[in-house]
Amino acid sequence: MRIELRQATALGTATMAALSIGCMLVWRATDAHDPPDDAEVNVASDTLHPQDTENVYDLVQTVRTPGSPHVLRAVRRLGDLSVFKRFQTQIGDYGGIQALIDLLPIDCRNMDSDSKDLTVAILVALNNLSVHGTNHSIMHAAHVEFLVAEVYEQPSLDLSVRLPCLRLLCNLAMWAESSQTLLALPVIHTLAADLLTSSSADWSDKILQLFVNLTDPASLASVVLTQHAAVESIVDATISFCEVEGDHVTSRQHDNAQIIVRNVTLITSSVQPVQS
Repeated sequence: MRIELRQATALGTATMAALSIGCMLVWRATDAHDPPDDAEVNVASDTLHPQDTENVYDLVQTVRTPGSPHVLRAVRRLGDLSVFKRFQTQIGDYGGIQALIDLLPIDCRNMDSDSKDLTVAILVALNNLSVHGTNHSIMHAAHVEFLVAEVYEQPSLDLSVRLPCLRLLCNLAMWAESSQTLLALPVIHTLAADLLTSSSADWSDKILQLFVNLTDPASLASVVLTQHAAVESIVDATISFCEVEGDHVTSRQHDNAQIIVRNVTLITSSVQPVQS
């Protein structure tokens, strides 16, 4: 893996050595913050649509009803409620996570605007729910990583759908099981290519954040030898991105790039191949 020489050129070893562990922990945070206290839940207003006053159980049943005209509204409402810890648990207990996963499109080609809106609403809800340990276990058991990766890889989809996919992948990658699963998928190479061709700063930021989570030493150490190609793809894309962008690299992008290369260097120098 051609890390050391290019690392010195692109990032500067002195700066990398000075980077603190605290900085890494800060930037591992993704868009989905810890849910606020339940006390912050707003009381239902008389002006809300009747669907907005239904409880979690009713909303999940609506999501499970094929052809219901209220599915999109129910999914969005579950997404709103999934910000709060109490509702996160309820949604999981009532089977809402599996119901949402079952709604993810199998074929994303030629999606109309309604299908895109529904897909985005599902991804937003799952993103919020993925920060809960039990809920993540349900998602991982349902192979959500494969499904979301397949949606992201559809070239016909625009950023309005792919960015929510990326946010969910970022959250999933904070869990070791999902991180190791994602490293084995072809989507890693797609993401590496997208980083080098992205015309959106938000897109680049999210890909780098995902790479930070994927290269966390706690989950990377056990798979670095078997997923060598994925790790090399991540490092090469990260360094090339910094070289191409030059002075246009933001401080956050620069810091995340340092973390990625440092993490991989740390792991690859401490894990040696088994001698046959």
